[in-house]
Amino acid sequence: SILNHLNNTVKNALLGFKSDEFSTEMKNGKVYVRLSDKLLFKSGAASIEEKGKEAIKKLSEVLNKNPDIDIAVEGHTDSIPIKTAQYK
Repeated sequence: SILNHLNNTVKNALLGFKSDEFSTEMKNGKVYVRLSDKLLFKSGAASIEEKGKEAIKKLSEVLNKNPDIDIAVEGHTDSIPIKTAQYK
């Protein structure tokens, strides 16, 4: 029931986002939250999009209210190189 509550809380926090921008899944006693690449970054870019920042803020509010939850953050990149002064 704790997982169901957390899963529903996350879904409610992200109600304003489209179903192709995020997903949640309960598996092996964990809740997995996936934010779409198009929600977070443009291809070949390192700056988070404003809508992605909003989603992360809403997720952080849920996590801040549940400090006993352990989290892991994973990320992936595409094959388009970032060509800026910061990332040669």
